[in-house]
Amino acid sequence: MVIRDEIIILTIKFTWNFKGESKMAKIIIDYDECDACGECVDVCPMEVLIIVDGKLEVQHPEECNECEVCMDVCPNECIEVEED
Repeated sequence: MVIRDEIIILTIKFTWNFKGESKMAKIIIDYDECDACGECVDVCPMEVLIIVDGKLEVQHPEECNECEVCMDVCPNECIEVEED
């Protein structure tokens, strides 16, 4: 995990994707913009995101399937899911 100016970048090792390939990805949360509304938590099919003490956190990053639905529903556009 790298912390820079209130933006946390998590580098995650995925063991398997839909094509059967191993890959790396980043989940980037801009905490300056995130108000922990929970929209992303409600729609994540893998239950990767949670709200803890009023702050968005990643709980099971290895289970993320990179569907990016969290990015789509975020009203503040503060989540990015990128392949590394």
